[in-house]
Amino acid sequence: MLGAVCYVDLFAGNLDGIYAKIPYFEELGLTYLHLMPLFATPAGNNDGGYAVSSYRAVNPALGTMEQLQALAGALRGALPAWPTRGRGGHPG
Repeated sequence: MLGAVCYVDLFAGNLDGIYAKIPYFEELGLTYLHLMPLFATPAGNNDGGYAVSSYRAVNPALGTMEQLQALAGALRGALPAWPTRGRGGHPG
């Protein structure tokens, strides 16, 4: 397995940018991708995006839950170890 951690905003700007990078991830031979920080955060001091205000909402600057769902579907087809269902804790 070969994975990568990806700061969505710094690497691609938003979820659509990540979607556009899927061929690059395939070229690298990645089998999984960890996106961060991804979820909605409280206003003000939010620990760089890690103080999550909702696990049911993507940070609006990055996209929407619908875009995240579409991205997850595309990654499932492209990266062999992309989770196909929820699991408690970290994969591996």
